Amino acid sequence: MGLELTSKDKKFLLPFIIIVLIAAYNIGSYIQQRADLREMRGAEWITYDDEGRLYFTYQENVYRLSSDNASLEKLIETGLKISSRDIMDIAVAPSGDIFLTDPTSREVHVYSNKGKLRHRLKGHFKENARLVVDDKRIYIADMQGNRTIALDTEKGELLWTDENYFIPDSLFVRNSVVYVSDKDKQEVRLLGAEDGQVIKTIHLNLSGFYYGSSILILDDGTILLAPAYTRNGSLMKFSDDGNLIKTISGPDGFTPVDMAISPEGSVIITDDGNYSFYRVKDDIVELVKFSSTEQLFWDIQKERASLKKSSLYSISFLIGCVIFLIGLFVAYKIYE
Repeated sequence: MGLELTSKDKKFLLPFIIIVLIAAYNIGSYIQQRADLREMRGAEWITYDDEGRLYFTYQENVYRLSSDNASLEKLIETGLKISSRDIMDIAVAPSGDIFLTDPTSREVHVYSNKGKLRHRLKGHFKENARLVVDDKRIYIADMQGNRTIALDTEKGELLWTDENYFIPDSLFVRNSVVYVSDKDKQEVRLLGAEDGQVIKTIHLNLSGFYYGSSILILDDGTILLAPAYTRNGSLMKFSDDGNLIKTISGPDGFTPVDMAISPEGSVIITDDGNYSFYRVKDDIVELVKFSSTEQLFWDIQKERASLKKSSLYSISFLIGCVIFLIGLFVAYKIYE
């Protein structure tokens, strides 16, 4: 015997179906808006060249800021599609060649200092990777492969491997020593650049490092670590034997991603969620305003604000749909 609907049932069923369909549409819109917001990020990965020019990745492109911070140029349009979960790290060799990791093809792309693609090298990494370069080798933190590797800069041949990391988060090279941070093991490992042999392991007591780290070795030999993607995260400065020297807090909402050090020793930090750059000066994190980058980020910040407003409207309308359905159900019971 089939289900029979009374005229009263039909009277309440039609608006119920309409509201459910509208609510479902708004749920889909809200999910898409939140996904779009996650992809609207600012500058992430940064480095300096020997001339003091700052390079950074933004929306799958590479920009170069002049050493006097006066002019900005879009140097490379990669054509890649990189999601917020992927890392497209950047490094500049002493020769001026620019190296980028491609998490999709697992390659290292090599560009001239004019932004022209020279060649692609097999990266030997599994997915996401951080990299630094010197005049002889490419050093890669193979994050999903749980190892650090060195490649030849010309042919991409695998030269050496150092394993047994939890996740190598970041690395830095200076004076033929490769420094690799592993926030889960709470250590920095020092490797010989020539052969990858472990020189020393520095054990640290990290606090507030949840999603990864970025490492720099300052001119005085101290270790500076930033908690990547951690809102209101604090930088931590350690001696070369692992003793905490200082914890450096940033302004409210400060969310560091990557750090770079200029030839003069100036430390710059990216904050992609706030579309900002910061400088560490006298152990103080201060906002840096480059007029050229502020103009670059202006349009996307307006679009992000508009999308946030639309997202708020979607969730408000969804709440209204739920309230209407509850009222409809109560009315149905009253007239039952």
